[in-house]
Amino acid sequence: MSLLASAGVSAQDAPRTLSKPQPLAMPKRFTGPAVRVAAQKISVRVNKQLIAANLTLTDGEATKFWPVYEQYSADFREDLRTRETLIIKEVFRWLRNADG
Repeated sequence: MSLLASAGVSAQDAPRTLSKPQPLAMPKRFTGPAVRVAAQKISVRVNKQLIAANLTLTDGEATKFWPVYEQYSADFREDLRTRETLIIKEVFRWLRNADG
C-alpha cells in the first residue's frame, strides 16, 4: 500500500511537480532604450500636469514660466544622463582593473 493510499489521499489529490516557470518574452518595443524614452516622456507629462494643477498662473505668467520650466527640465535630464554615463564608465573601469 502506498503512503498516499494509507493516508486516504488519491493520486489526483497529490501535489504535482510544477515545471520551472519560463520567463515572459517581452516584445522588442518594450525593451532597451525605447522603454527609457517612453518612461521619460510619461514622467515629463505627469510632472507638468502636477505643476499645472498646483500652480495658479495668469496667462502672462504661464507664457513666461513654461519655457523656463521646459529648459530647466531638459537640462536636468541631460545632467542625469551625463552622470549616469560617467558612473557606468567608472564601474566598467573598476571591473576591468579588478580582473587584472
